[in-house]
Amino acid sequence: MKPPVRFMANDAEQSSRSVDAERFTRTERANAVRLKFGVTAKTLSEWCQSGCPYDRVGNRHLYNFDEVAEWMAQNGRTGKAGGHRVPKGQTGLQDEFLRVRIRQAEERVRALELKHARELEKLLSREEVERGRLDRITYVRAKLLAGPAFLFPDDVENQTRLREWVHDVLKEFAGE
Repeated sequence: MKPPVRFMANDAEQSSRSVDAERFTRTERANAVRLKFGVTAKTLSEWCQSGCPYDRVGNRHLYNFDEVAEWMAQNGRTGKAGGHRVPKGQTGLQDEFLRVRIRQAEERVRALELKHARELEKLLSREEVERGRLDRITYVRAKLLAGPAFLFPDDVENQTRLREWVHDVLKEFAGE
């Protein structure tokens, strides 16, 4: 039987002990953490150097979202790319940073909704398409029925023959 896989924790107080794989809760890779908290690789690396909890497995750093979020709150980090940091003891600023971030996210959502609405305007509803199709058919029918008198203004016999032919074509088109 193989011995259980063991992982080494990153911080000094835990570095002397190993953690069993079954109890290992840090499973998120760096890219997932960067995307979730909206930071760059450089920022995440700086956080790790400043004490952000992670485990190193081979060449990978593994994180737990909840632990990272808690560390961010305790250390005044907002998740803003570019190193925005809330000074210690000024948690009101942290709330303001979060409000700004929420406002920016809401603005992005509104912009996407507006873009979506513009795209929808380019598409017609089924009723509009059907109404347009019927209008075109009505126009073509009227032109065809007026054709015999226009083509043969003085020849009643040819008008009659052409009118009968047009009616036959229209009946065939209507499926009668």
